[in-house]
Amino acid sequence: MAHLADLRGGSWLAHSTLESGAWVDGQRRYEQLTSSGRLTLTRAFGRAGWRTVIASPATTRDWPEGRGLYGVDDLQDGRTNGYAGPSFGYATTPDQ
Repeated sequence: MAHLADLRGGSWLAHSTLESGAWVDGQRRYEQLTSSGRLTLTRAFGRAGWRTVIASPATTRDWPEGRGLYGVDDLQDGRTNGYAGPSFGYATTPDQ
């Protein structure tokens, strides 16, 4: 079964599947992954010396998993990306 993030939300499931290489198809598996210490792509890039950034313009509240699970250096979200234009539907910032 494919992730239906573009139809019903759930992008965190698709993102975590790509990042971890593990099939994350529900909230329970996501929660297991966030507490597993599994190596993610972003964390691997960080260990190799790269500065890592997640751009998540539709996110407008704290997302501790962004730093915890992915080990990202910088998280640019709807509050910090500098966008000052109109909202687009549910999102405060266009992300497409």
